[in-house]
Amino acid sequence: MGSPLYSSQIKHCPVCRIALTTSVWLGIEIDLCTQCQGLWLGCGELEEIELRIETRRRWGLQLDCRLGPP
Repeated sequence: MGSPLYSSQIKHCPVCRIALTTSVWLGIEIDLCTQCQGLWLGCGELEEIELRIETRRRWGLQLDCRLGPP
């Protein structure tokens, strides 16, 4: 049986229980709660974000902090 935080494919905030919105940052899909401003990452995504930030710094590339559509 599935997690109570998920109904079909819609993910819900574990704090507020409202539907999360999905955005993309650095090519990684992240889930955001518009009510509590929570940011939710999947397994290994934090490490992947850190790696991509460090790679951009190493190459002297600009880091775009804006979130985009999925």
